[in-house]
Amino acid sequence: MLLNNGSLKNRRLETLVENQTTFTLNSAAMHIFETHQKAEQILLKFQDPVLASMMEGKKVMHLNGTTAFDFLPGESLVLPPDELMCIDFPEARMDNPTRCLAMSISEEKIHETINFLNETRAKVDGEWKFTDYNFHFMNDVAIQHILQRLFFLFTENHPSKDVFADFMLREFII
Repeated sequence: MLLNNGSLKNRRLETLVENQTTFTLNSAAMHIFETHQKAEQILLKFQDPVLASMMEGKKVMHLNGTTAFDFLPGESLVLPPDELMCIDFPEARMDNPTRCLAMSISEEKIHETINFLNETRAKVDGEWKFTDYNFHFMNDVAIQHILQRLFFLFTENHPSKDVFADFMLREFII
């Protein structure tokens, strides 16, 4: 995923491990994390469900109930609220930082979207529901495009960006 450098040009490097730049909207937040030095056992969790998507570099993820695995560009994770991540950065350097996007979405927005689906597009084999477990996958073209568009919406300075992002978040959740 390509980031618009203009959107990130004003960020400050405050820490070499998991330096965070955050953009917020009404029902979601997008965080860009950068790590510029090797590190191990860095703990991180979010209060809301989160999609973490690797952009550059390599992480080794240690998640509850799974064997440690490499987390590489083009891969994403969906994690439930308050899921503790333990992260290693075996290859991070100043000239080769690890970059990850983490988008937290309010549970209210997720439930609103699920309710909409259940009311308008019933499943044949039951109801739509949000997974309450870790889910690791390779991004497809559609996910990449939605993430790119959401990044643009989070970082633009438009008075209606929350409205536009609301539609994109709904599409992303579906």
